[in-house]
Amino acid sequence: MALARRRRPSIAVVLAVALASSGLVFAAPRLGPPAEAAARGGAPNVLIIVTDDQRHDAMKPLRDTRRLIARRGVKFPHAYTTTPTCCPARASIFTGRYAHNHDVRTNDGTTTENLDHTTTLQAYLQEAGYRTALFGKYLNGWDTDSPPPYFDHWAFFSGHARGYYYGNHWNVDGQRRFIEAYSTRFIQRQALDFIGSAEARRRPWLTYLTTAAPHAPFTPQPKYRRAQVPEFEPNPAMMEEDRTDKPPYVQEVTRGLHRGKRVQKGQLRTLLSVDDMVEAVFAELKRTGQASNTLVFFLSDNGYMHGEHRLTGKTTPYLPSVRIPMLLRVPGQIQPGTTDDRLVANIDVAPTVMDAVGLEPPQDPPMDGRSLLDRTWARDHLLLEYFRRVNRGTPEWGATLTKEDQYVEYYEDGGRINATFREYYNLVLDPFQLENYLGNDDPSDDPLTFPLRARQLDQDRDCMGTSGGNACP
Repeated sequence: MALARRRRPSIAVVLAVALASSGLVFAAPRLGPPAEAAARGGAPNVLIIVTDDQRHDAMKPLRDTRRLIARRGVKFPHAYTTTPTCCPARASIFTGRYAHNHDVRTNDGTTTENLDHTTTLQAYLQEAGYRTALFGKYLNGWDTDSPPPYFDHWAFFSGHARGYYYGNHWNVDGQRRFIEAYSTRFIQRQALDFIGSAEARRRPWLTYLTTAAPHAPFTPQPKYRRAQVPEFEPNPAMMEEDRTDKPPYVQEVTRGLHRGKRVQKGQLRTLLSVDDMVEAVFAELKRTGQASNTLVFFLSDNGYMHGEHRLTGKTTPYLPSVRIPMLLRVPGQIQPGTTDDRLVANIDVAPTVMDAVGLEPPQDPPMDGRSLLDRTWARDHLLLEYFRRVNRGTPEWGATLTKEDQYVEYYEDGGRINATFREYYNLVLDPFQLENYLGNDDPSDDPLTFPLRARQLDQDRDCMGTSGGNACP
């Protein structure tokens, strides 16, 4: 796995020049350790914070997170997960690839084993001499007796959601431990210990902080059990009465607003501890002189339905399920308080980091995402996909999303030749997706752009990389 130095100048050129001037040489079989560059402030540290099931509009309680990252960096109001379920989304963050390319298609352990860990961001940066750390949730079903590949330090858990907040088995640097502490606090302590260590100050590092919050069972820290959070405000999709234009699996659900309200309150209260963690981590970065040399991503693995179309949960193509918060801070490289209106996704995280540290993206296999530091591109559409889990729940689907519309096809398990149901929404006139233009048997009122979206989806479901005739959007 030999990675070349990036040739194309980008917004990260200052970082790349600093790396080059340090004498860092990128060549097989190992990339030179950039300890000297780190000491000079040339090789940026990388901090990626991933929450679990946080929808895009759940940022209000995270005041310190917004102050420290959004107001001093850039926010992406049109950010999406390419697959709205945990393991495929996290594998996309690790690899910069769609699920149909990294092949982690569901949360089942049989598919998480498909991930080629040599093609992950942690592998590339470790090869470049970075210290790599993982604290928090890893891939579902991963054996806690097995170390996570290409991480030098770790404290991770997996398993059933009952232990997401309290009382779970963790692997802490190779030792299996039963941790009774509140998980977000434990992750915070692990992160502070690592960031404050002499080792972290000698060499640049990549750290993943992956909280259980705000995943079910939505257990807040004791001090936040009755905390005041923003009031639940039902939107038109939650009040939808006629769902006859929706697919059968939606029509069969009868959940109401009460559950959505309870879920929202629980999620927001768990996020208050995440905000504490972010503030504490930034305080440690500042104390140790690393704040000005650390790239920070904040995002969620997927969104969550709070009662839209009577649904709670994820896995659906509707916007609350696939839209996520995403913030990026690159000190000295991005104007503070910037808003980037491009269509972006979790597959863009890894190529952005590669760009920032001055590494050329791999070609075999290529990344499907693009560097957010490169302002020369803008997507006109995005592929979303979902692969059904053990023949139950939401049917398998694929979708083409633009800022103006969304087209969805549902398929029989493992198939995609003939769609069993279609949806088309005009997101400008109908942002809450109340009217499916393809929900009747009359083709005369089908949108004129429907055939184009269908062709795009058919092509994109086989896409790979960012160049060539089969490039991903």
